[in-house]
Amino acid sequence: MTPLPATPGLRAGAATVDITPAGSVFLYGYPHVPRHSTGVHDPLECAALYLRAGAGEALFLATDLIFVTKELVAETRRRIAAATGVAEGAIMLTCTHTHSGPVMSKHLSNAADPVVPPVDPAYL
Repeated sequence: MTPLPATPGLRAGAATVDITPAGSVFLYGYPHVPRHSTGVHDPLECAALYLRAGAGEALFLATDLIFVTKELVAETRRRIAAATGVAEGAIMLTCTHTHSGPVMSKHLSNAADPVVPPVDPAYL
């Protein structure tokens, strides 16, 4: 494989981290269906890509989750900005929309569904 030529002033970094919940969890995404994990075939991950050129920078985070709330995105941006100095507005948090991950938010559509458990704040 031929390496890409260096771009003057461009800096980049990438990483992944395992975000699989510990133990069995309700697998969110199919309302009224009591599905719980019985093991891990493929871990849930968060992949990060950081780019900086000149005064501009961006951090992209892609998570193997069904959904993230505006509140969780805001809190994540705030904490990353405080720890790294990357501006909150330069951080994008996305989801793959897996239907085999934990409950991430309380939706009106499942509020009365006795099968769907509440969000685990420790996981968030």
